[in-house]
Amino acid sequence: MKSLMQRSLDEDEAIESRIVSRSVETAQKRVEGHNFDIRKHLIKYDDVMNKQRQVVYSLRKNTLGVGDIREIIDKDIEEVLEQMVLSTTHEKTPPNEWDWDSLSHDVERVFAFKIQKSTSTTQDDLFNELIDQVHAVLKQKETQAPQKEFFEMVEREIKLRTIDAQWKDHLHNMDQLKEAVGFEGYAQKDPLKEYQKRGFEMFSDMVYMIAELTLRRIFHVQIDVDQNPDEVFARRSQQAINMKHAQAQRLSEQSQGAPNMPGRTQIPNMRTPENITVRRDGDKVGRNDLCPCGSGKKYKKCHGR
Repeated sequence: MKSLMQRSLDEDEAIESRIVSRSVETAQKRVEGHNFDIRKHLIKYDDVMNKQRQVVYSLRKNTLGVGDIREIIDKDIEEVLEQMVLSTTHEKTPPNEWDWDSLSHDVERVFAFKIQKSTSTTQDDLFNELIDQVHAVLKQKETQAPQKEFFEMVEREIKLRTIDAQWKDHLHNMDQLKEAVGFEGYAQKDPLKEYQKRGFEMFSDMVYMIAELTLRRIFHVQIDVDQNPDEVFARRSQQAINMKHAQAQRLSEQSQGAPNMPGRTQIPNMRTPENITVRRDGDKVGRNDLCPCGSGKKYKKCHGR
């Protein structure tokens, strides 16, 4: 094979040899098989994120739904209180040896009230007692709102913002984990299994943190009873629209670079001083990315024209 390839042949002369054809075909199969194994391996990593993404999107969909947000908040309360009770008490330990200071600190940190002196002798009794106290505090805070729908809107928005913030951080942490588990091969461990194991632990921690942070913000929120809920809704909606349009307008101005440039949409009443370099404050928006104004159109079809 080597001697055949070293022969001097014209550029237009075709190589007709079964050995060469067979060798090229074999090499091509090996390369394609190697690439297929790489894609197959990467898909297994993606499957981990897809399962987590389905859970988060389902949680977010339920929060956005028309159902009672209180049911979701009640589940969060039960989950957080159960973790607090299990971490500070033990069924085989007498109540006077329980870590009451840590329990009181955790309850005050999340639910913004000090627990009363308890006479509970079992974990179940203590859990039920704390549940009743938390619901009483939440009911009192709900009565401070001008309308029940207003307080439900606050709960729903806090829950959504917490989910989005924690999910973004989790995605970043999972990317770092994906790079770190590659070194597990030196310890004779399967990187994929380590990724699945640690990813599940990180995801479980994220779900719990969503519940705890949501409750902490709900129980510490201060409601101005002098404001009209309808005015608050209208003002916040208008502020969000103005903010998006201002950001899109600023990005459009920065991308133009200079006034009166051919093929560009000029911004009314906006003049760029001469001999001044325009610099972007944030990341550059691609022409095929969604426009920051929230219109749903691509940037090149909206403020990027």
